Amino acid sequence: MSKAWVVAGITVAGLVGALVAVRSAQASGSAGPPPRTFPVSRATVTVTVAASGNVEPARQASLDFAQPGVLATLDARVGGHVAAGQILAEENRQAAQQNLASTEAALGSAEAKLAQAEAQPASAAGTALDQAESQVTQAQAQVASAESALQATVLRAPFAGVIAGIQASVGEPVGGSGARAGTSLAPGSLAPVPPSVAASGGGFIQLIDAQHLDVVATVAETDVPKLVVGQPASVTYDALPGVTNPARVVAIAPSAVVVSNVVGYEVTFSIANPDRQVRSGMTANVEVLVREAKGVLAVPNIVLGQQRGRHVVTVLSGGVERRVPVELGLQGDTLTQIRSGLTLGERVVLPLLNFATTGTTGQSPPLRGLRRLGHG
Repeated sequence: MSKAWVVAGITVAGLVGALVAVRSAQASGSAGPPPRTFPVSRATVTVTVAASGNVEPARQASLDFAQPGVLATLDARVGGHVAAGQILAEENRQAAQQNLASTEAALGSAEAKLAQAEAQPASAAGTALDQAESQVTQAQAQVASAESALQATVLRAPFAGVIAGIQASVGEPVGGSGARAGTSLAPGSLAPVPPSVAASGGGFIQLIDAQHLDVVATVAETDVPKLVVGQPASVTYDALPGVTNPARVVAIAPSAVVVSNVVGYEVTFSIANPDRQVRSGMTANVEVLVREAKGVLAVPNIVLGQQRGRHVVTVLSGGVERRVPVELGLQGDTLTQIRSGLTLGERVVLPLLNFATTGTTGQSPPLRGLRRLGHG
C-alpha cells in the first residue's frame, strides 16, 4: 500500500471519529470532545479534472442505396461484425441490368456507324465522321453511368465495424437516403423489433466502429482551462467494475452548453477498446491528471486557515494548540503540499464539523473529497 493511501485512510478514519465524537457531545450537552489530529505525512498531491459522459463510436455511418428501389437481399445482422468492403445488402437489380444492356446496345450501334463513316473516303466523310465520333463518346458515357448505377445496387461496408441498426426488411422500399419507416430488425436476426423498442429515424443500415471509441463528457467551466488537446486521461465505466482504459483529450468544444443554469463544455476523449467490452452508449467516468507532486509533506485541505493574510494550521503539541504559519506548494483535490512551517510527524488539528450545516446529505464536501481519495 502506498503512503498516499495510508495518509488517505488515516484522514478518513480521523474525520469519522471526529464526527462521531461531535454528535455524542451534542446529544449529551458536554463541553465537546478532545481535538482530533492528523499527522503531517509524505504523500502524492494531485490535481485532477473529473467528468462523466457517454461512450460514442469514433466513426459511424448511416448507409443507404443511392437510388430508390426494393431491397432484394440482406446479408447483415444487427450486432454482427463486418469487414471493410463486405457486401451488406442488394437492391432488385433487374431495372439496372436492363438499362446497362440498353446502353451497351446503343454503344454498339454508335460504334458501327462510326466504322461506316471511317470507311468512306476522307473527302466524303466530313461532318458524318464528326457526328459518329460524338455519338460514340456519348454512348460510352451512358454505359459508364449505367455500370455505376448497377454497382450502386450493392451496398458495402465502408469500414470494419459492427451493425448497430437496420431499418428495412427484404421486399421493402429502400434507397435515396433520408429517414424511413421501414421494419427495424432484432440483433442477430431477421425478426422484426416490436414497435415499442424499435430504433427511430434516419437510415437503412447504421454501422459503427466498435474498436475505436470516444467519450463525450461535459466538463465544468472552471476546469476547462486546465485541459489541453493531447492530455492523457483514464476512463472507468459504471457497467464494467475494475475496467480502466487509457484515453487522451482530442477536442474541446469552442462554445458552452448550459444545463440547469450550470455552464460546461463538451470534451471528447479518445479511448482504446481492443477487447470489445466497452459498448456505445455506456456511462463513462473520465479523470485527467493535471498536476502532481510526489513524496511531499502534505496535510488535508480542510485543516488550512487564514490569519492576517497568511495561510495557517493549528498544531497540537504537548496538549497545547497553537497557530502556525505555513508556506503552501501544490494545492490538490484533497491534500495540499507544505513547503515550510511544519515537520514530518507533527499533528495538525482537524476542524469540528457542524451537522446542522452539512446540507441534505449529512456529510460535508471536505469529507466527501477525502473519502474519494481513500478509495482512489
